Amino acid sequence: MKPPDAAMHSCDPLAERTDYRDNYIKHPLPPKTLKEVPEWCPNPNPLDDLSNYRKDYTPKNQGKQPSCKPDTRPFQSADPLSDDTTQRTDYKKWPDVRPPPREPEPYHPPEGDMATDTTHRTDFDRKPLQKIESCKPKDRKKVPGKFDGNTSYREDYRRWQTEPVRATMKDVYQPLCEPFEGIPTYRKDYIDHKAPPRPSMKPPERAMVSCAPLDDNTEYRNEYTKKYVAPCPAGVLEAGGNVGYQFKEQDAVGHKWYEPTGMTAVE
Repeated sequence: MKPPDAAMHSCDPLAERTDYRDNYIKHPLPPKTLKEVPEWCPNPNPLDDLSNYRKDYTPKNQGKQPSCKPDTRPFQSADPLSDDTTQRTDYKKWPDVRPPPREPEPYHPPEGDMATDTTHRTDFDRKPLQKIESCKPKDRKKVPGKFDGNTSYREDYRRWQTEPVRATMKDVYQPLCEPFEGIPTYRKDYIDHKAPPRPSMKPPERAMVSCAPLDDNTEYRNEYTKKYVAPCPAGVLEAGGNVGYQFKEQDAVGHKWYEPTGMTAVE
């Protein structure tokens, strides 16, 4: 589908007429008139350089503001240095006076007998009490007949005479005569059926071949048809024909310029 790389040649002459060359005609322009520029004259009045800042904020006569910086000169005094301290001024040495000796007073035992009574002995004194009589009846009432000591437990849950359970002997193991079947339920119920292999969903890797002829028509070939190209009048002029153009000039590159009567020159 690739187009040929060779250049496309045409035997028809080049049509160099454009819409701009046909419709936009060169008209003669009138000469430009120069505008008179007035000569600059300086202002004879003197310049007033007084601004709003200078007018409103005028300097005031104010004394120099004293500095807040402390004085760096050392403090000097002509008085002698006093060696009195707080310890020496407040804490003075007072005369030490010993107190007179004090004799202890002699012991005098208290007069009278010692009272050994306590609060318990005083408040809780011994009172005369009587012996508590028994509430047990003096005469025992006798019930005629024999005492029945049977209870509901003894009557309902009696001890029956049962024989002891004897130990039974197990039968001797006897192996089966049939051969062992090693087939489980899974192998017996789920039989393996031979199914054909599933076909592959992968597309074939071989190239697609078609017997139809190749349709090489493109949108460019169908929509953009070959148009008629008008011949260039420069070739007719060089051959000696008359197409209404006349030679004007030839530039340094070698281009020949032609122009019709009253129209812009063409190459």
